[in-house]
Amino acid sequence: MSAYQNQPKASPSFPVTKASSVQHAAPKYDFPVKHILLTRDPKDRSVRGNGLGMRVIGGKEIPGTGGQLGAYVTRIYKGGVVESLGEIKEGDQVLEWNGVPLTGKTFAEVQMLVSQTEGEVELVVKR
Repeated sequence: MSAYQNQPKASPSFPVTKASSVQHAAPKYDFPVKHILLTRDPKDRSVRGNGLGMRVIGGKEIPGTGGQLGAYVTRIYKGGVVESLGEIKEGDQVLEWNGVPLTGKTFAEVQMLVSQTEGEVELVVKR
C-alpha cells in the first residue's frame, strides 16, 4: 500500500488547508486506498459542503456486494478544500471517516457523523 502526501495549494479563500498521509501499522484493506487528512475551512459556513467543499452520502449500494451499503462522494463544490487539493473525486467511496467505518451505514447515520465533525477529518477513500 502506498501513502499519499498532499501539499496544500495557496488560495485566497482558504487561510489554512492541510492534507497529509496517515500511516497504519497493518493494512486494513486488500485494495489500494488513500488516507487523507483534511482541515475544514473555518470561513465555510455552508451546510452543503460541511467546511470541506464536498458532499458525502451514505446508504448507497456498493456494486457487486449483494446489497451492502457504502458512502460515496456525490459532489465536489467549486472553491472548496477538497477541490483545491485535487485528491478526492466525485464517485470515490469513503470507507472511513475519522476512523469510523462507513460500510453498512445508512444515509442518516453517515449524515449525523459528517455533520458532527469539526476541525480535522481523517478519510480513507477508495477510487
